[in-house]
Amino acid sequence: MKKTYHSALWSEQCLDNELERYESDGNIVFRHDVLQLVHPDFYHADVIYIEPAWKDGYEVYAERAGCKEQSYDNYLIAIRRIIAALGIPAYSVIGKAMLKRLSPDFTAPVKIHGYPCLLASWNAEPFVVKTNYDAADEVAKRYDRILDFCCGYGNTARSALRFGKSFVCSDFNGKCVYYVAKEMMGYEPYNSDKTS
Repeated sequence: MKKTYHSALWSEQCLDNELERYESDGNIVFRHDVLQLVHPDFYHADVIYIEPAWKDGYEVYAERAGCKEQSYDNYLIAIRRIIAALGIPAYSVIGKAMLKRLSPDFTAPVKIHGYPCLLASWNAEPFVVKTNYDAADEVAKRYDRILDFCCGYGNTARSALRFGKSFVCSDFNGKCVYYVAKEMMGYEPYNSDKTS
Protein backbone atom coordinates (compact mmCIF):
# COMPACT_ATOMS: atom_id res chain seq x y z
CA MET A 1 0.00 0.00 0.00
CA LYS A 2 1.52 3.34 -1.02
CA LYS A 3 2.08 6.05 1.58
CA THR A 4 0.54 9.34 0.48
CA TYR A 5 0.42 11.85 3.28
CA HIS A 6 -2.08 14.70 3.55
CA SER A 7 -0.05 17.74 4.49
CA ALA A 8 -0.55 21.47 4.13
CA LEU A 9 3.17 21.54 3.31
CA TRP A 10 2.56 19.73 0.03
CA SER A 11 0.16 20.12 -2.87
CA GLU A 12 -3.22 18.50 -2.56
CA GLN A 13 -3.75 15.31 -4.56
CA CYS A 14 -5.36 15.95 -7.95
CA LEU A 15 -8.81 14.73 -6.99
CA ASP A 16 -11.91 15.90 -8.80
CA ASN A 17 -14.29 13.76 -6.77
CA GLU A 18 -15.67 14.12 -3.28
CA LEU A 19 -17.59 11.61 -1.22
CA GLU A 20 -19.86 11.95 1.80
CA ARG A 21 -19.63 8.41 3.19
CA TYR A 22 -18.50 4.90 2.37
CA GLU A 23 -18.60 1.63 4.33
CA SER A 24 -16.84 -1.62 3.49
CA ASP A 25 -15.79 -4.72 5.46
CA GLY A 26 -16.65 -3.09 8.79
CA ASN A 27 -14.67 0.09 8.02
CA ILE A 28 -16.25 3.53 7.65
CA VAL A 29 -15.05 6.82 6.16
CA PHE A 30 -17.24 9.92 6.00
CA ARG A 31 -17.23 13.70 5.85
CA HIS A 32 -17.57 15.36 9.25
CA ASP A 33 -16.48 18.68 10.70
CA VAL A 34 -15.05 18.20 14.21
CA LEU A 35 -16.47 21.60 15.16
CA GLN A 36 -19.94 20.03 15.00
CA LEU A 37 -21.42 17.59 17.53
CA VAL A 38 -19.62 14.34 18.32
CA HIS A 39 -20.71 12.00 15.51
CA PRO A 40 -22.56 8.83 16.62
CA ASP A 41 -20.14 6.61 14.63
CA PHE A 42 -17.30 7.83 16.85
CA TYR A 43 -18.71 5.77 19.73
CA HIS A 44 -17.97 2.51 17.89
CA ALA A 45 -14.19 2.72 18.35
CA ASP A 46 -11.97 1.59 21.22
CA VAL A 47 -9.14 4.09 20.63
CA ILE A 48 -8.52 7.47 18.99
CA TYR A 49 -5.44 8.18 16.89
CA ILE A 50 -5.20 11.54 15.12
CA GLU A 51 -2.64 13.75 13.42
CA PRO A 52 -4.51 17.07 13.48
CA ALA A 53 -3.70 20.17 11.49
CA TRP A 54 -1.05 22.44 12.95
CA LYS A 55 -1.73 26.15 13.20
CA ASP A 56 0.30 27.07 10.11
CA GLY A 57 -1.54 24.47 8.03
CA TYR A 58 -5.06 24.86 9.39
CA GLU A 59 -6.06 27.69 7.05
CA VAL A 60 -4.85 25.67 4.05
CA TYR A 61 -6.90 22.64 5.12
CA ALA A 62 -9.98 24.74 5.85
CA GLU A 63 -9.75 26.50 2.48
CA ARG A 64 -9.34 23.17 0.64
CA ALA A 65 -12.43 21.84 2.42
CA GLY A 66 -14.44 25.01 1.87
CA CYS A 67 -15.07 25.65 5.59
CA LYS A 68 -12.78 28.42 6.77
CA GLU A 69 -15.07 30.33 9.12
CA GLN A 70 -13.85 28.69 12.35
CA SER A 71 -10.67 29.63 14.19
CA TYR A 72 -7.79 27.28 14.91
CA ASP A 73 -8.36 27.76 18.62
CA ASN A 74 -11.94 26.48 18.22
CA TYR A 75 -10.61 23.53 16.22
CA LEU A 76 -8.33 22.49 19.11
CA ILE A 77 -11.15 22.99 21.63
CA ALA A 78 -13.37 20.73 19.52
CA ILE A 79 -10.69 18.01 19.40
CA ARG A 80 -10.34 18.11 23.19
CA ARG A 81 -14.16 18.00 23.55
CA ILE A 82 -14.36 14.83 21.43
CA ILE A 83 -11.58 13.13 23.40
CA ALA A 84 -13.29 14.02 26.69
CA ALA A 85 -16.75 12.98 25.48
CA LEU A 86 -15.61 9.53 24.32
CA GLY A 87 -13.38 8.84 27.33
CA ILE A 88 -11.43 6.12 25.51
CA PRO A 89 -7.65 5.89 25.06
CA ALA A 90 -6.49 8.61 22.68
CA TYR A 91 -3.18 9.42 20.98
CA SER A 92 -2.22 12.41 18.86
CA VAL A 93 0.90 13.79 17.24
CA ILE A 94 1.04 17.45 18.30
CA GLY A 95 3.31 20.47 18.50
CA LYS A 96 4.20 22.23 21.75
CA ALA A 97 1.90 25.14 20.87
CA MET A 98 -1.09 22.75 21.06
CA LEU A 99 -0.36 21.60 24.62
CA LYS A 100 -2.34 24.26 26.47
CA ARG A 101 -5.60 23.72 24.56
CA LEU A 102 -5.37 19.93 24.29
CA SER A 103 -3.95 19.29 27.79
CA PRO A 104 -2.92 15.64 27.37
CA ASP A 105 -2.28 13.31 30.30
CA PHE A 106 1.16 12.33 28.97
CA THR A 107 3.55 13.28 26.17
CA ALA A 108 6.58 11.59 24.65
CA PRO A 109 8.97 12.86 21.95
CA VAL A 110 8.31 11.75 18.37
CA LYS A 111 9.09 13.04 14.86
CA ILE A 112 6.84 13.89 11.94
CA HIS A 113 8.56 14.39 8.55
CA GLY A 114 11.85 14.57 10.46
CA TYR A 115 10.71 17.41 12.73
CA PRO A 116 10.56 16.95 16.51
CA CYS A 117 7.11 17.05 18.09
CA LEU A 118 5.14 15.18 20.73
CA LEU A 119 3.02 12.06 20.94
CA ALA A 120 0.25 13.03 23.34
CA SER A 121 -2.00 10.55 25.13
CA TRP A 122 -5.20 10.71 27.15
CA ASN A 123 -6.78 7.89 29.18
CA ALA A 124 -3.78 5.71 28.28
CA GLU A 125 -0.16 5.18 29.19
CA PRO A 126 2.30 6.70 26.75
CA PHE A 127 4.61 4.63 24.59
CA VAL A 128 7.89 5.54 22.90
CA VAL A 129 8.27 5.41 19.12
CA LYS A 130 10.40 7.30 16.61
CA THR A 131 7.92 8.63 14.02
CA ASN A 132 4.24 9.33 13.46
CA TYR A 133 4.08 6.24 11.22
CA ASP A 134 5.45 4.13 14.07
CA ALA A 135 2.85 5.66 16.41
CA ALA A 136 -0.05 4.78 14.08
CA ASP A 137 1.30 1.23 13.75
CA GLU A 138 1.70 0.85 17.53
CA VAL A 139 -1.89 1.93 18.11
CA ALA A 140 -3.05 -0.56 15.46
CA LYS A 141 -1.12 -3.35 17.18
CA ARG A 142 -2.71 -2.60 20.56
CA TYR A 143 -6.36 -1.84 19.69
CA ASP A 144 -9.08 -3.33 17.48
CA ARG A 145 -11.10 -0.40 16.11
CA ILE A 146 -9.39 2.95 15.58
CA LEU A 147 -11.10 6.32 15.27
CA ASP A 148 -9.36 9.05 13.29
CA PHE A 149 -11.52 12.17 12.90
CA CYS A 150 -8.72 14.10 11.11
CA CYS A 151 -7.99 11.30 8.65
CA GLY A 152 -6.55 13.20 5.67
CA TYR A 153 -5.25 10.62 3.19
CA GLY A 154 -5.62 7.71 5.60
CA ASN A 155 -2.37 7.22 7.52
CA THR A 156 -4.39 5.63 10.36
CA ALA A 157 -6.50 3.53 7.98
CA ARG A 158 -3.32 2.14 6.38
CA SER A 159 -1.96 1.07 9.77
CA ALA A 160 -5.28 -0.49 10.77
CA LEU A 161 -5.45 -2.53 7.56
CA ARG A 162 -1.80 -3.56 7.83
CA PHE A 163 -2.49 -5.13 11.23
CA GLY A 164 -5.90 -6.57 10.39
CA LYS A 165 -7.84 -4.03 12.47
CA SER A 166 -10.86 -1.88 11.57
CA PHE A 167 -11.31 1.89 11.46
CA VAL A 168 -13.76 4.76 11.66
CA CYS A 169 -12.28 7.69 9.73
CA SER A 170 -13.64 11.14 9.00
CA ASP A 171 -12.40 14.42 7.61
CA PHE A 172 -14.03 17.75 6.82
CA ASN A 173 -12.71 17.49 3.25
CA GLY A 174 -14.82 15.26 1.00
CA LYS A 175 -11.80 14.74 -1.27
CA CYS A 176 -10.00 13.01 1.60
CA VAL A 177 -13.05 10.81 2.16
CA TYR A 178 -13.02 9.91 -1.53
CA TYR A 179 -9.27 9.17 -1.43
CA VAL A 180 -9.50 6.81 1.58
CA ALA A 181 -12.56 5.06 0.16
CA LYS A 182 -10.96 4.55 -3.26
CA GLU A 183 -7.36 3.77 -2.27
CA MET A 184 -7.96 1.70 0.87
CA MET A 185 -11.52 0.41 0.78
CA GLY A 186 -12.10 -0.59 -2.84
CA TYR A 187 -14.64 2.13 -3.62
CA GLU A 188 -15.55 2.33 -7.29
CA PRO A 189 -17.21 5.64 -8.23
CA TYR A 190 -19.92 4.03 -10.36
CA ASN A 191 -20.81 1.31 -7.83
CA SER A 192 -22.78 3.32 -5.29
CA ASP A 193 -24.64 0.55 -3.38
CA LYS A 194 -22.35 0.98 -0.33
CA THR A 195 -22.44 4.77 -0.21
CA SER A 196 -24.88 7.05 1.49
